[in-house]
Amino acid sequence: MNFSVIIPFRNEKENLDDLLRTLAAQKTRSNYEIIMVDDFSDDGGYEIVKKYDAVKLLHRKDFADNPNISSKQNALDIGVNFARYDFLLFTDADMVFDENWIENYRVSIEKTVAEFIFSRTEIRPTKNFFEILQKTQLDFLFAAAFVFCKLNLDGSAMGNNLAVSKDTYQKIGGQSAVGFSLVEDKKLLSLARRNKIKIYCTRDFSAYAFTKPVSPKNFLHQTLRWVKGGMAESKFLTAALLAFALGNLLVVPSFILILLLIPVFLRNKTSIKYVFLLPFVFFIETIIITWALFFVKLRWKNIDIQAKNSQNIRKFLRI
Repeated sequence: MNFSVIIPFRNEKENLDDLLRTLAAQKTRSNYEIIMVDDFSDDGGYEIVKKYDAVKLLHRKDFADNPNISSKQNALDIGVNFARYDFLLFTDADMVFDENWIENYRVSIEKTVAEFIFSRTEIRPTKNFFEILQKTQLDFLFAAAFVFCKLNLDGSAMGNNLAVSKDTYQKIGGQSAVGFSLVEDKKLLSLARRNKIKIYCTRDFSAYAFTKPVSPKNFLHQTLRWVKGGMAESKFLTAALLAFALGNLLVVPSFILILLLIPVFLRNKTSIKYVFLLPFVFFIETIIITWALFFVKLRWKNIDIQAKNSQNIRKFLRI
């Protein structure tokens, strides 16, 4: 099989060279193409993309707008419409990759005959203790996603590291069928499950894709977006999040959960150096997030979003 790598981007000028350099260096038996969709950038980042002759550059402003989905979702579907190959590989513009990223997908898809498959993203580099904890928490979330996937439960994946066959994506209706969402990757996964598509994770769940840590303020709003978006999209995930929050406040259940996930960490070559600090981190974080859900306006991409106000949400990512 061959891959069309689809990347929407907005104001990612400082990240584009690293992204495209690591994509150009992929070592794989598959053919692949890179499709970049400029989502109304105003930092001139598309000029950097133009330096890479092999990259197909599209501008969202040149295409009709679907008002029922976000700007990013529009950009994703535009990229899909121009994809030549049989598998769509979705990622973000702030990522960098190991040279075997695409090959890991190829091997996994050949072994499992998967139509929808995701892999693990790791935060690096980490320069201070907050960033180390941020990385460890993301490792925990992917360990949980791995278990949910193996148990065939409605878990989650990240839109910066997943692949879907083009036929499957079009059969389930793409982003138009997903509808407007703050967590379109989670909702795409749930949509696939409702259409009886089995979800896989890569056989080698080691990290081949990497993203940067964010500031404490951005981390708070990112977590709020995940919590509000996830609870809005899935009753099962809502129940899981509430149970997880209760366990965090009691602390001991968090320790037990960490112990149960240790084999998953080790299997996936994930560091466990700081993992036993997570129950204390989760305790503090649960208190902060619970308070923030009621008293903090959600901000993302420098826009205020009130999750209870659909008009404000729809303004998000459509400017």
